[in-house]
Amino acid sequence: MTTSIEYIQIDDGRIAEFVPDAVMYRINTYVALTSMVIVLLNLTLLVTNKNFAKMYKVLIALNIMDCIVLMGIFLEAKTRQATFAEITLTRKAKVVSSRDCIELWTVVQVYADFGMPLIEFVMGIERFTAVMFPSFYRSRFHKTTFKLILLVPFFAALATVIPTTMTILWPESNVRYLCGRKAAFGTIFGVIDYAFNVVMISTALILNVTTCIKAMAIQQSRSSMRKIKCYTGIAVVSTVLVSVPNLFSILNATWVPLPDALMTPAPILACVNCSLQFFINLTMNDEYRARFFRVVTIGKFKFSGSAAQVTTISSGYKMKVMKTVTIQISSSRSFVK
Repeated sequence: MTTSIEYIQIDDGRIAEFVPDAVMYRINTYVALTSMVIVLLNLTLLVTNKNFAKMYKVLIALNIMDCIVLMGIFLEAKTRQATFAEITLTRKAKVVSSRDCIELWTVVQVYADFGMPLIEFVMGIERFTAVMFPSFYRSRFHKTTFKLILLVPFFAALATVIPTTMTILWPESNVRYLCGRKAAFGTIFGVIDYAFNVVMISTALILNVTTCIKAMAIQQSRSSMRKIKCYTGIAVVSTVLVSVPNLFSILNATWVPLPDALMTPAPILACVNCSLQFFINLTMNDEYRARFFRVVTIGKFKFSGSAAQVTTISSGYKMKVMKTVTIQISSSRSFVK
């Protein structure tokens, strides 16, 4: 027994509306690929250095999650381009159910929607605890951080499997033929998805800013301040580029229809957010900056931030620097006592 496929006719006016969307998804493809290169470069710099790999476990986990975010954006762009091409050629579109809209890119994006904010939340909790409750952090929480990182993929998978299973078992008929997360999982789940993103990233921002203010008022090690500055920068950028667009999505899905000009750039902003971690590290972390120049120049270029030399640092601190950074570096601050 065969099941006939139903189609709806698409007129020329509607097909003409596909043109700007097709162009935008083509742009999304290139932006996602470019961002992936930057994220992989950042990831390589972090994991190929023993000290960095030990010190920046949370940033490494965030980079991996950023790769999944970019993969989802890339797969969506390629799928939508193929759909537009087929509809333009045949002048018709399939009548689909929500089950039909369970595609690889929708599942990947939902997974990333829960995984990425959770990693940023762990970042905020980790630094907040280290600065506000140092004794508790050193005795107990320090070892717990890695366990929390390992729990994130499990929770994100659970948050993806549950709605996917519900859609497969109880599909909704005749949904939007272009599909998407809303068509696949429903408006209610979409709002939950967006709200979770907004709440987690906003909470991470509050934790990191509070930690940064506290850290500037008390004595902190250079390595701790590097982490705090980088984490706070990442939280600020994610709030602006990811959390705010998701807030717009909540409004658009519930109470206030918003213009496409506010909604369309969201994937590109997400790509930019993934890429900026590299530039935040490069700007705010002098050890990372030194390693970057050493790697890209194959050790031929010695980075120096100012005219100050390492030899002007007190002997005790010099030994620590020379052990972890084998190239000449300096900071815009003066370390001469």
